[in-house]
Amino acid sequence: TLKPAQGASVKIVSPKPGQLIKGDSVPLEFKLVKGKIGEHVHAYVDGEMAGMFKGSKGTLNGLKPGTHTLELRVTTGDHNTELNATDKVSFTTK
Repeated sequence: TLKPAQGASVKIVSPKPGQLIKGDSVPLEFKLVKGKIGEHVHAYVDGEMAGMFKGSKGTLNGLKPGTHTLELRVTTGDHNTELNATDKVSFTTK
């Protein structure tokens, strides 16, 4: 269950919606607003936890060829509390 955002938000900058990426490494760029209690983001690819990132950049590795849905969720420092501050994008790897 996502907790109230309390001013937190996240916006995926890259990959772009529908982008075709060659290889199994996907560069990730996002804008994170931490709000009152956010600290970092959890990244989910196709509903599976794929990593966590502080700052505004990262890389998703080991993606199989095909269409994927990336979701970022702003998360508190305890790693257990995910906020209702999310963004989603679909892209394809080949």
